[in-house]
Amino acid sequence: MRPKALVLTGSAAGAIHGRFSDYGLCTAEDVQVEVRVDPAKLVADGSYPAPMSLVIPEGGIPEFWGHIAGSVVHRYGFRLTGEPTSTEEHEALPIFQFQTFEVWLTRDGKPLSDKPLLTVG
Repeated sequence: MRPKALVLTGSAAGAIHGRFSDYGLCTAEDVQVEVRVDPAKLVADGSYPAPMSLVIPEGGIPEFWGHIAGSVVHRYGFRLTGEPTSTEEHEALPIFQFQTFEVWLTRDGKPLSDKPLLTVG
């Protein structure tokens, strides 16, 4: 396991190893990251951010939530830039939460491939 990693699949999905304060998703200057969700799969149960979910808080900037490896109780979120969220899980409500989402790479609004970079859920 790398010192800074988020597990995306398998029985350990959602486990975060290390902190992401200085790591994020890096792309070429003209490549954008697009997170796609299906509105029909919105988790609207009023719960706190679940591990391995995409959360869109009131501010509208997507956050990925996971849990410290070995402890599903200690959860936190971070943005695509690797910046940790500014709120604790109990301060993040109300939220839009998706446990299924895709991440695409685009250039000039057009996908770079016919498949997403990754799919979760």
